[in-house]
Amino acid sequence: MKIYTSYFAKQKELEERGITCIGICAIPPKWFNGPNFACVAPSKDILFEHKANPDNERYTKRYKEEVLCILKNPQYFVDGLIYCSNGGDVAMLCYEKPEDFCHRHILADFLNEKLNLDIKEYEFNDKPKSVSLF
Repeated sequence: MKIYTSYFAKQKELEERGITCIGICAIPPKWFNGPNFACVAPSKDILFEHKANPDNERYTKRYKEEVLCILKNPQYFVDGLIYCSNGGDVAMLCYEKPEDFCHRHILADFLNEKLNLDIKEYEFNDKPKSVSLF
């Protein structure tokens, strides 16, 4: 089983590749039909403060202190991912594009550190392979 991060716009492509999509936001898109673990979503207060004053360090500090501190046993969270994916590969989804600042990257770093995992952003390598005719 591998755990990835990604964003909702890529759900269809991820599922076509056999990856179970799990939301990790307060309110997933209306069309999203997978499970959502809102327990690791930033609070509205954190989001509104960041929108008014985009300070990534402040956001990260608050997210760790107010959200991740609740995960006393991060393995329980990962066990929930395993359960929802029947042990298959899973992608934790939220809204931001991979290059944008996002709580999913903070969560991935936290789980990597606490549980010695290797959670990374899913890379879509859709470039066609060159085919040699000879």
